[in-house]
Amino acid sequence: MNNETMKLDHETASARGREVTGATDWLIKMLEANGGESFLTDLKKAARANGFSEDQLKNARRMKTTYPLIKTRRTRTMPPRSIWYLDTEEER
Repeated sequence: MNNETMKLDHETASARGREVTGATDWLIKMLEANGGESFLTDLKKAARANGFSEDQLKNARRMKTTYPLIKTRRTRTMPPRSIWYLDTEEER
C-alpha cells in the first residue's frame, strides 16, 4: 500500500467517524426530546429528513459505548415493533 492509498483510507475513516458522531449526537437529542425512547420506524423517518441514512443511524447506536447507551427492545404487540431507548448510568 502506498502513501497516497493510506492517506485516502485515513481520510475516509475520518469522514465516517464524523458522520457517526453527527448521527449519534442527533440520535441522543431525538431520544431525549421523546422522553428517552422512540419507535425505530419514527427514528428512521426523522433521520432521513435530517440527512442521515439508516446505516448511519444503526452505526451510531452500535458505536455508542459511553453513557447514555442506546439500547433496543421489542414490543409484545403483533407485529412486534422495535423501540430504541437511552440507558443511563443512574439506572444501574
